[in-house]
Amino acid sequence: LSLPKLQKLSTLKPTFFHFNSMPKLNPKSKLLKKKKKKNGNKQKKAKNAKVSQQEKQKEIEIIEEKEIEQEEEEQDLDHLLEPITAHDLKNNSWCIDDKSGYPGQVTSLKKSKTGKHGHAKITYKLVMPYTGKSSNPMHPATDQLMKPVMTKQDYIFIKFEDKDEQLVQCKNNETGKISTIRISPLPKYAEKIMGSINKKKDTETLILSVLVGPKHSSKKIELIQCIVGAKLVNKA
Repeated sequence: LSLPKLQKLSTLKPTFFHFNSMPKLNPKSKLLKKKKKKNGNKQKKAKNAKVSQQEKQKEIEIIEEKEIEQEEEEQDLDHLLEPITAHDLKNNSWCIDDKSGYPGQVTSLKKSKTGKHGHAKITYKLVMPYTGKSSNPMHPATDQLMKPVMTKQDYIFIKFEDKDEQLVQCKNNETGKISTIRISPLPKYAEKIMGSINKKKDTETLILSVLVGPKHSSKKIELIQCIVGAKLVNKA
């Protein structure tokens, strides 16, 4: 190139081009994106809360299973189930639930005749304090059922083991053994127990009434416990 041409090129200004990597969002698109992100966060929180609740339930079950295993190792539980016919059931008596195997208390017992040559039918409501559920069995009067041997023991309240205040650490009043026991989910028990716990003063001891009985299954008999009562007494 000649010298005049080189001088002309040196005077030219460079041109720069700017490229946007993403197109700008209009206000409506921004709002939709924000809502989608918010909904996603809500779903994530709900999922985490569900997982957390499941983990709590597993922890409760593990603690209770350990307590049951310890009790089973110490004694044979066959003697805690006695045979009984449906005809011999009475209101407020105990019976093993046909499906779940939990012990329950008989209420609303009715006996009906089916005819001259038929067997009487026994119907009743079975209320299970361990699960808070109930069933409505029906049996011919001659059906063989199982009657659990139920006992109550006194424990001294120590503290709650969980945030939901369902599991209680307590000490057996006779043996001094410390256990973790669930409060019965039945409202008639749970409300009274929580009322006594909330009223407790530093100068008082909370005595818990623990219901102990067998749960039946095809594989084994398990000893189960739940708190069904509470009373406050002055410390000695």
